[in-house]
Amino acid sequence: MISSHLMSFLRTHAERTVWPKELENLMREDIYWIASGNIKPGKYEEFLTVIEQMAQVTRDEEGSISYEFNVNEDHTVVQVFEHFRDDAAAVHHLTVTLPLFGEAYGETASIDGLVVYGAPQGEAKEILDSLGSVYLRPVGGFTAKP
Repeated sequence: MISSHLMSFLRTHAERTVWPKELENLMREDIYWIASGNIKPGKYEEFLTVIEQMAQVTRDEEGSISYEFNVNEDHTVVQVFEHFRDDAAAVHHLTVTLPLFGEAYGETASIDGLVVYGAPQGEAKEILDSLGSVYLRPVGGFTAKP
């Protein structure tokens, strides 16, 4: 039997709790991914210049939510967190913005893996598939409403 304290907790948190059975129907339009790679030896300063330019352009994209570069202490490993409102925003970023910087980025760092969260569809999924993406889906937890 469920205690009254637990029932009260469940009622209080029901609006923001996602139960495993409901996850199959969880529909999110936003898409985000983490790209992992390595910064080439002796290229860290040049890398910083390239990513600053990339961030400036991405900041102005319609539907861009977050774009964050993170490096380890010795500046050899990079992870990029990219978050977009929907498929259209992701497609724009992948087809318009990234080609502007692909060569310069490639001269300073690699992209060795891409883990995608969300459920991209159509062209967004095709592009992400072509990059060798691994897709993860939620199996528990919640996303709080702002």
